[in-house]
Amino acid sequence: MYFGYSAEHEELRSLTRSLLERECSTAVVRSAPDAPALRALWRRLGEIGALGVLVPEELGGLGLDEVGMVALLIEAGRVALPLPVLEALALAGPVLAGPVLAGRTEHRSTLASLLRGEVTVAADPAGAGCFPHGRAAAYLLTGGWGGTGSIHLAALDTGHVEPVESVDPTRGLVRRTGPIGEPIADGPEVLRAWRRAVLGTAAELIGLARRMLDMAARYVRERRQFGVAVGSFQAVQHALADALVRIEFAEPAVLRAGHSMATGSPDAGRDVSMAKALASAAASAVARTALQCHGALGYTVEYDLHLFLKRTWALAGAWGAASWHRREVGRALSLTPH
Repeated sequence: MYFGYSAEHEELRSLTRSLLERECSTAVVRSAPDAPALRALWRRLGEIGALGVLVPEELGGLGLDEVGMVALLIEAGRVALPLPVLEALALAGPVLAGPVLAGRTEHRSTLASLLRGEVTVAADPAGAGCFPHGRAAAYLLTGGWGGTGSIHLAALDTGHVEPVESVDPTRGLVRRTGPIGEPIADGPEVLRAWRRAVLGTAAELIGLARRMLDMAARYVRERRQFGVAVGSFQAVQHALADALVRIEFAEPAVLRAGHSMATGSPDAGRDVSMAKALASAAASAVARTALQCHGALGYTVEYDLHLFLKRTWALAGAWGAASWHRREVGRALSLTPH
């Protein structure tokens, strides 16, 4: 079975990569979450249709599937994009499209503004009232992300908001208290939304891992010790090879989970959990290897590697840590008690 990208997916991936490489440098990431360049980049993502991957064409989206979402979010992870693109693609876009298609026209303007890149939407992955990318968000999504309850939409300015320190300051984490807003989805859509968010996070982690491995490989080729490149040492080569194997093992699982979601497979929950478990473990291991290859330099905030390390540490536990998802896979395979 082929789990790769279609021609449409490849076209979107190529276009997105070109845009992000041009307009999301590490200098822009460092300036997050308040940089004007990021607001302009968000609009550009809207212009190329990237924010509506899972939104039907009749509502202004691209009408693609979860494999297309994976392709785009891998590219977002590759540059450590400090914007709520996961929240737009996996949650806000398709969740808002449901009520609009059902005739609730009051959400049409919100969806249209999101697709044009005029507003951002933040979501609380842990249900604790803390919202990554909430500093600049116009709306917030809360819900029973484990598959129960409803998803609610609230305007950010309808509650009390305060900034929160986090391991990755580029995500602009805030804590909000106040009304949870109006319900916009319930039933099976809540579980599908949660799985899309898990899958999207796994895709971002693959992109982050690829970038950190590239940075480490480039550094050990250039860094010289005892008159030779550090990368000529066998121990360094083996460490980087092991890191590459972890990525190459995890990425197909992420694509498989995207295919399962796109085709409505009854094993979608198992596959999504497998993808997140493998991607979290792989990215965390690559981060450790990249840091070791850079030596003490990797710890410094002056060096760009820390931007990708911190994003990896933040996302590895978001939408369920690897240990939680491994247990879910075990339950799906009847290997652990339900």
